Amino acid sequence: MTQTRVPVVLLTGFLGSGKTSLLNRLLRDPALCDSVVIVNEFGEIPLDHLLITQVDENIRLLDTGCVCCTVRGDLIDTLVDLYERRVRGDLAYSRIFIETSGLVDPAPIFHSFAADPLLIDDWRLSAVVTTADLVNGEATLAVHEQARRQIALADLIVLTKSDMATAEQTDGMIAAIGRLNPHAVQMAVNDDELAALLVSDRLSEAVGRTEAMRAEIWNSVEHNHGHEHSQSISSRSFYLDDPVTQASVLQWIELLAALRGEKLLRLKGLIRTVEEPERPMLIQAVQHVLHPVERLEHWPDDEHRSRIVIIGEDLDFDTIERTFRSHVGSNLAIGS
Repeated sequence: MTQTRVPVVLLTGFLGSGKTSLLNRLLRDPALCDSVVIVNEFGEIPLDHLLITQVDENIRLLDTGCVCCTVRGDLIDTLVDLYERRVRGDLAYSRIFIETSGLVDPAPIFHSFAADPLLIDDWRLSAVVTTADLVNGEATLAVHEQARRQIALADLIVLTKSDMATAEQTDGMIAAIGRLNPHAVQMAVNDDELAALLVSDRLSEAVGRTEAMRAEIWNSVEHNHGHEHSQSISSRSFYLDDPVTQASVLQWIELLAALRGEKLLRLKGLIRTVEEPERPMLIQAVQHVLHPVERLEHWPDDEHRSRIVIIGEDLDFDTIERTFRSHVGSNLAIGS
């Protein structure tokens, strides 16, 4: 086994918990800016990779399914290719971030880094980082097994949305985390020590998990991956060529969150508005919570039409489509 194995940071967290925002914050730190990012997304429209402030050369997108199984082979192939390019001198980097879909069970990825002969000589799983949503997190943990496993297998848990959470929500989520994983390090998303902790060896020392112990965790956690998300959780994507008003979009999201919030696991979109067509509006909603609207300085790619992805549990997407057409715009394309 080589002594210069590349460290890998696995970034997990349930849908809408703030993984991409955290990753952007970390990549702005000089100590982490020479990282390669692998993004895995669930949904017909891959959006998250467009919102990562990193050059295209250092982003790899896996958008064909769940990274823990369906595209696990693609992940391994990507890592092998990246290592070969590093050895040839074609691409310089010091570490890899793997941002998983919010529906991923991280345990099989543990297993890959501990046992796959294509990875163990060249790669080292240095940290499993899980984002924890203080607003919706406790309710999510009560319902979704994937969310519980993401917390239970984390070395570092990053608490997000503290500015939106009540004291009761915060206390409840922290208590739930303590029951699932009392040994993990907990930090706030805006903690200046986050990047330094990931670069150093202090995280592994604080948690006390060696690679052998990670292998034991894999073996001790029954991998009952019955694809809950493939049965009851699904996605629908919308495209809209014509610019729309900001007010109409926000009214529609508020209506959707009010009527189906408990089933709305995640909504994210880039919207071309009549007010500022060259500065796309970033919209995000998780369950009943509509996040503050952001304006990007420019479109992140050459496609300047609105695009929205909705991920939900047992949602009536036909009804959602009709409400969109009536409230926002009728010139709508579905998943094309």
